[in-house]
Amino acid sequence: MGDYSFFDDIAIPVRNNGGDVSVLFVYNAAEGFIDMEISRGKETFFYLGHSRASDGVVDVRIPSLSLIDPFLEKRSRIPTKFVKIVLRVIIPKLKASNKNIDCDCTLSNEPFAVIEITEADMKKCVCRVKWAAERSSITDAVGLDGYIRSGDNLYKGTLEDVAVAARIESEGLNIPGLERLMRSSEYMLYFRNPALRARLLSPRLPENREISISDFLSDTMVPSAPVPEKKSVMKTLPGPVLYSVSVMPKYRTTGARYVSFAHEAKRLSTFRGKKCEFVPFVCYLPTYSAMTRDQREWYFYWRGQFFDGNVLKTDLSYIFVAVFEIINKAFPSGTESYNRLISLWKAYRSDFPRLDRYMPKWCRDYIFVNNIPRGLEDIPKEIPLEPDALVPYIELYYEDKLRKGLHALPIDVLFSLASYKPRDSKLYSSGHGQEYEKSLIKALAALDRYCIDKYSHGLFEHIAPEKTRITFDSFQGAVCAHAASRRIELQLRLPSMSLSFQSVLDSIMKHVENTARSKLSVPGRLRSYTIDEDFSAVIESVIGKRIQEVPKKIDADLEEERRQAKEYASRFEQIDVSKALLLEEESWQNTERLLEYMEPDPSVAGEVAAIEDAADVSEDTFSGRDDVFDDFALSLTALEGEVLELLKSRHISAIGEKCEKEFTFPDAVYESINDKASDTLGDIIIDTAEQVIIEDYAEYFG
Repeated sequence: MGDYSFFDDIAIPVRNNGGDVSVLFVYNAAEGFIDMEISRGKETFFYLGHSRASDGVVDVRIPSLSLIDPFLEKRSRIPTKFVKIVLRVIIPKLKASNKNIDCDCTLSNEPFAVIEITEADMKKCVCRVKWAAERSSITDAVGLDGYIRSGDNLYKGTLEDVAVAARIESEGLNIPGLERLMRSSEYMLYFRNPALRARLLSPRLPENREISISDFLSDTMVPSAPVPEKKSVMKTLPGPVLYSVSVMPKYRTTGARYVSFAHEAKRLSTFRGKKCEFVPFVCYLPTYSAMTRDQREWYFYWRGQFFDGNVLKTDLSYIFVAVFEIINKAFPSGTESYNRLISLWKAYRSDFPRLDRYMPKWCRDYIFVNNIPRGLEDIPKEIPLEPDALVPYIELYYEDKLRKGLHALPIDVLFSLASYKPRDSKLYSSGHGQEYEKSLIKALAALDRYCIDKYSHGLFEHIAPEKTRITFDSFQGAVCAHAASRRIELQLRLPSMSLSFQSVLDSIMKHVENTARSKLSVPGRLRSYTIDEDFSAVIESVIGKRIQEVPKKIDADLEEERRQAKEYASRFEQIDVSKALLLEEESWQNTERLLEYMEPDPSVAGEVAAIEDAADVSEDTFSGRDDVFDDFALSLTALEGEVLELLKSRHISAIGEKCEKEFTFPDAVYESINDKASDTLGDIIIDTAEQVIIEDYAEYFG
C-alpha cells in the first residue's frame, strides 16, 4: 500500500443519506413564490443542487430532491411561473418518497365554493352555497391566475367569484344571473338534476352586455351597505431616496389563528413565569397554541428574564413568538417596543443567523407602521450586516450617507449597487485592492463636487433613476393579525434596481481601475464600457495626483526570491569559468558517443534537438543576463523563443503566421511563456491583452 499521509490535512466533509434532515417548502403569499428550507434541529442547510445539501461541515444527500432542480431559482426559490406545477406534481412526488419533506400549503383542484342548484322557475333558482374555505379567510394568491388562498390551501377561483358567491348565498340567484354564471364561472355550479341544466341552457343574454354582480341576484335583492372609505396616513420626506411613506389599512383578512394569538398576546403581556428548566421548541410560525404546557412555562420565564436584562439560551421559535407579540402590539407601540425588537435581534443573531433574514424588514415595517422617530439608517449602525441582508431596498438603510454622496457609502454597500465586481479583477489580485478602494472614493468625491458646480446637485442625484412607487404588505412572513397589519406605499428612488444607474457606476469604477492600473504599471485594461469625457478627465486628474509617485509594488515573496538568488550566485564568483566550459563540452561529447552506439530513439532525439534549439535561442536572446533569466531561457521551446524575438520587435503579424504553421495560436504560446516565467522568475512577462512585453521586463530582452 502507498503512503497517503499527505492527505491527512485535507478536510473531507462528513456525509450521510439525509434521513434526519427535514425539507419544508414555504409559500410566500404576498409575492407568489415558494422558498425551500432545509434543516436539522437548529442547523440550516444550503441546497447545492443535484440532491445535495450542506451546512458547511456536513454534506447530506436526499436523492428524491433532484426532482426540484429544473424549477429552482438561486437553488432555494421556486419562482411564480413554476408554483402551480410544483405544488400539483413535484411536491406530492417528493412527499410520497420521503416522510421528512413537507409543504405549508396545498393546491386543490376543487373550487372555493360550490353553488348547488336544486330547482328553478321562470325567474328564480333554488340554490345553496357550500363553502370549501372559510369565507372571511379568503385572500388573493399573487401570481397564480385562477386561484385564491385560504389558510394553507389554494383553491380554484377569483376574488370576484367570491363576491358573487357571497351575494348569492344571502340574496338568491335569478335566471339571467345563472346563465351568465354558466358562461363565466361554470366550475362553481352543480345541478342535482341534469335535465334542469339542459332546460336552463336555452335562454341567452346578449354577449355585448357588461356583467355586474347585480346580474346574478334575485329580484328581491336589497342594495348592499356602502363600503367605508379607508383612511391612509402619508408622511412626506426630503429624499434623496425616500420621498413619502403612506400607511393604509390592509384590505386582506387574516386567519382565526392569527387573531387568537394577537388577543392572547395582549392578555398575557404582563404575565411572568416561574423559574423552570429549558424545553426545546421548534415550530414553523410558532404561536402559544403550538406550545406544550412545559414550553409555555419556559417561554414566559425566559421572556421575563430577557426583559429584565438576563439573556438566557433558548430556541429560535421562542424568540419569534416574542417578536410576534411586539408586532401585534401586545405592548404599547413606540420606541420602547422597537428597542425590544432590536435587543432580541442583537442578543441572539450570533446563535441564529436566520434572524438576519427577517429582522431587517420587520424592523423597517415597525418603524413605518408605528411612526417611530428613528430612521432606518440606525439599523446597520447598531447591527453590522452584510449588504445582502438588506436587499431589496438597501438604499433606505443608507439614506443619511447618500445625502453626502456616493463616496460616503461603505465600500461593500457601494460595490453591491454595481453589477461590476472589482474584487475579482487583476488589480486586486496584484495586491492593489486597498489602493483601488481609496482611489475610487476620491474619484467619486471629486465627481460629486464637479456635478454640484455644473448641475447644482450631486453625483447621486445626477445619475439616480426617476422616482417610483412600491406597495407591499407589512410584516410579511410573520404571525400578524389583521388589526396590526398595514399596506405600505413608498415613493422612492431605487438605484440598486436601475440598469442605467448601474451602467454609469460600473463605467466610473472601471475607468478608475484602468487609470490606477496605468499609474501602478499593472498590465491589462478593461474595455467594455463608455464614460463621459468630463467624468473621465476628473477621474484621471484626481488619481494622477494621488498615485503620481507610487512605484510598482513588488511582491514580497518575489523580492525575497531574487535576494536569495543573488546571494547564491555570489558564492561562485571564484569559479574558473574556462574549466566549467571544458567540463560542459566533455559532457556533450560523451553523450554524442553514447548515441552513436545506440539505436536512434525519435523521442530522445527530439528532446535533445529541442534542448539544443533552446540553448541556441537563449544564447542569441539572453546572452550576458542573470542566472535566473538563463534558467527561464533554457525552459523555452524554439517556437517560444522566436515568438519572444518577434514580440520584442513588434512583428505581431509574423507571430500569427509562425503559430499557424505550428498549428497553434499566439494566445496559447503567450500563456505557455507566462507559465514558465512564473515558475522561474516569479512573475508573468507578457501582457496578453496588449500583446507586448511588460515594461519592467523589456530591458532584459533588448
